[in-house]
Amino acid sequence: MKNIFYLLFFVLILFTGCAINKKSFVASTIQNGLNSTLFKQHQVGFSLYDLSTQTTIFAQDANKHFIPASNTKLLTFYAGLCALGDSVATIKYQIIGDSLLIWPQADPSFLHPNFTKQPAFDFLKNSNKETYLVRGTYAGQKFGQAWAWDDYNDYYATQITELPLYGNMVYLSLNNNKIKLQPDLVANFLSDTTYNPLLKVAQREVYNNNLVFPTKPDSAFKQKIPLNLDSKTTLILLSDTLLATGQVTKTLKTLPFRKTPQTAKTIYTTPADTLFKQMLQPSDNFIAEQLLMTIAYKNNLEPNQGAVIKYIKDNFLTTLPDTLQWVDGSGLSRINLNTPQNFIQLLNLIYSKAGEKRTFELLSAGGINGTLKTQFKGNTCFVYAKTGTLSNNYCLSGFLIGNSGKRYAFSFMNNNYTLPGKQIKQAVEQFITQIQLVL
Repeated sequence: MKNIFYLLFFVLILFTGCAINKKSFVASTIQNGLNSTLFKQHQVGFSLYDLSTQTTIFAQDANKHFIPASNTKLLTFYAGLCALGDSVATIKYQIIGDSLLIWPQADPSFLHPNFTKQPAFDFLKNSNKETYLVRGTYAGQKFGQAWAWDDYNDYYATQITELPLYGNMVYLSLNNNKIKLQPDLVANFLSDTTYNPLLKVAQREVYNNNLVFPTKPDSAFKQKIPLNLDSKTTLILLSDTLLATGQVTKTLKTLPFRKTPQTAKTIYTTPADTLFKQMLQPSDNFIAEQLLMTIAYKNNLEPNQGAVIKYIKDNFLTTLPDTLQWVDGSGLSRINLNTPQNFIQLLNLIYSKAGEKRTFELLSAGGINGTLKTQFKGNTCFVYAKTGTLSNNYCLSGFLIGNSGKRYAFSFMNNNYTLPGKQIKQAVEQFITQIQLVL
């Protein structure tokens, strides 16, 4: 009996020693990687977390604040999981006699070219009622807090509106050596279209939708430019779209703001997961910002970013270990500040709320899709994560499947580097891959 006791004790010591040695080896591998000359040149924070044991494996400056860039979309994703429901509402409506009143719900998929099913639009075009669009339901600004003003012409700085149309974009391409607009109805807003031989891409004027085209665009020319939208422009564009179907003969009219009645009916369009995937994998800023607004309408909040963010922080993010500075849905603002260990807790919440299968399907998968399609290539996928990129900043937060098959959450934040972004991304990829091999 005594011999069996000693044998069991020896085995326990052996396994404990192996576990300690492995943990030390993992920590040493991570530390060696972080001590590289490249990562020493800028601000770095890293945390690795074991999902099965709910313990931190390694952390360095994990409680320090960094600009997260599009890692912020993980917050918007979790907000949607908690407060949006299964599908996104496009409009609420009420029929009064021969009039149809509609209240927009900020649905980013409405008339968006990536979403073919449009039940709300079908409802509007098949209605024989006098249709009124209630304006003024969105109480926020066109752009997020502290967005760079000179991004207005770039696809990633799309305006936030109560009734998005066509992704709030005009899509430009070359057809028979002429620049073609989609939707072509946007041409109705172009009172002055000019050409400039110095331009390589088209440029929209700041305060309207007039475009300046390159005189000799490249043969592969394609461009997306955000529209400059107000309630009048939105009304005209939607009216023209309905008239173009041939089923509608009257233009839309507007009504001043009035509260949505309790008896109003709702038309839902797109499953929430479809929008989450469209936001997370290609890192779509427009979808992210509009999702915050759909959450506002869904939960009867004041429809602006600040009100929604406060609601989510107060009700669903109370367990974050560090102060969170969160001001937009997409991460385009450099005022956003977050920590690696906050992201670890957020990832843990997402993993628990959505489950592994759903979470992994929605995030970018290394070597397979999204912003990680060209990274982490191999026989099997072991990284499911969200990238975050701004000038001089690159962050990567998500899930790592170790070589042993164990699941981990990680957050690696790089700020204020002056090296080319491509070089930083390659170094991050090599670093995470090396860690995966020893886990």
